[in-house]
Amino acid sequence: LLAAHRLATARHETTVVHVLAADELTPPVTGETSLIDSETGVGLDLVIDAQAVAQYRARLAGWIRDLRARFKKRGVRYVQAFPGHRPRDVLAEVLTGARPAKAATWSY
Repeated sequence: LLAAHRLATARHETTVVHVLAADELTPPVTGETSLIDSETGVGLDLVIDAQAVAQYRARLAGWIRDLRARFKKRGVRYVQAFPGHRPRDVLAEVLTGARPAKAATWSY
């Protein structure tokens, strides 16, 4: 966020392309599972059901809305690259503002 803000402040046209994997948008796990933080190695045992997935998706949507608003406030354009979108379509959106012809399979 800070680096993008510095570029925008220096009057550079700045765009952030946020790439999320399908697994980040809709976690593929259900039932009992253990998650390991890749940075700290700390584990967490969870039971993932439909309610937990719904809560995760709601929190993710809120986080993305907040992130988009923070970039916008600093004069930085935010583009989200959805799974299944071709890189050239994402690039076209970055350069022209045109949304890809293929609708996103999951959006906020």
